[in-house]
Amino acid sequence: GDGSNIHLVNSSAAPFGDDDNDVSEYVEFILAEDGVQLHNSAKLEFAKVHEDKGLIECRIMKTLPMIAENTSDGPGIPRQVRKTFWVEQLILCNGRQPNTNGLDLATAGVELDGNGGIMVDEGCRSISAPHIMAAGDVTGRSGTTAIAENEARYAVEVMFSPEVASKPAFESASSVLNLATPIACVGMGEEEARRRQIPHVVAKVDLAHSTFGLIRKFGKVKRVPDEPDGQVVEDMDPREAAYKDLNLEPEPTEPLDEHQQGFVKILVCNDETQRLLGVRVAGDNAESIVQAAAVMIATKQHIRHLARAPGPYHSILEGVQECVRSVLGTSIHKVHVFPESQAYVRPYHPELEGMGVKEHDPVTGQVATEPLERGGRLKVPTWGE
Repeated sequence: GDGSNIHLVNSSAAPFGDDDNDVSEYVEFILAEDGVQLHNSAKLEFAKVHEDKGLIECRIMKTLPMIAENTSDGPGIPRQVRKTFWVEQLILCNGRQPNTNGLDLATAGVELDGNGGIMVDEGCRSISAPHIMAAGDVTGRSGTTAIAENEARYAVEVMFSPEVASKPAFESASSVLNLATPIACVGMGEEEARRRQIPHVVAKVDLAHSTFGLIRKFGKVKRVPDEPDGQVVEDMDPREAAYKDLNLEPEPTEPLDEHQQGFVKILVCNDETQRLLGVRVAGDNAESIVQAAAVMIATKQHIRHLARAPGPYHSILEGVQECVRSVLGTSIHKVHVFPESQAYVRPYHPELEGMGVKEHDPVTGQVATEPLERGGRLKVPTWGE
């Protein structure tokens, strides 16, 4: 947005290769809107500083989809192309490396992993030297500040007040990516649940179709001076204007793209507990939503508690509650009414996948012959039929 030309070279096939496609696709969309050229499945092959030009010449090699699919004769042939561009600054991001060099940890019997991280158990104790505790980046397990702080607090509690020590709830750890539109995650993603063969139901709604999104979509209002020689008009958010006694009129603005509004996606355990497993939120104040979800994940509460709790109106929380109600079959958000919407309810059960059937009712357990599109309970033949 400031006129900069940015190239982001990513060695993975997507910005978040281990997470859901929804998240990666939205990150790519937001970066593109901000003028960032993303090069996935690519690596920096060559870089040279040209002092006479004050520029750096960069050449990348990008791997494209295979020319042919895998066959009995062998794998398909990947296509590789090279691209050269010139930049003023080059920043290399190679991740974090545990800073254990020079500590002579072997003398203390502390075993390290291949990256130099201290190998610890769930209680932050060294596996090879249980009298030593380690927390944070030095273990190489996670690079987030929140987890490092919680691990350190737990280690101190174990050492000085073991009777009150409580292990950090890593399954409910949350994170936020502060782009132009924030993206926040907590708990398990859909791809991880499938890899672990966990029966689940996933629901997604577009925030553009919530009250919060509709107000954002139609722009702002402007304050009109009461007197002809009044002060200059000021832009104002409709939520702020609603609580003030002002002379207002609509201000024509370019409608906000519906995809820019963001989305909410939840993952629910597909059994009688119907506990929350994970949440992905893209939108303003996304980080505040996942913290509430983290509490539900850690305490293993049924999602009905979230559906019944009156939330602030109007806010991004509406999207979370509509997702929950979609799973419970009580949502007013009907996917078939908005065919252009990217919303869905998608059940998954590992036993059905091998039989070519992937959709089934999360409540009754009935098998669906068609994808679950309209929410609620499926009226389809059962196995006995």
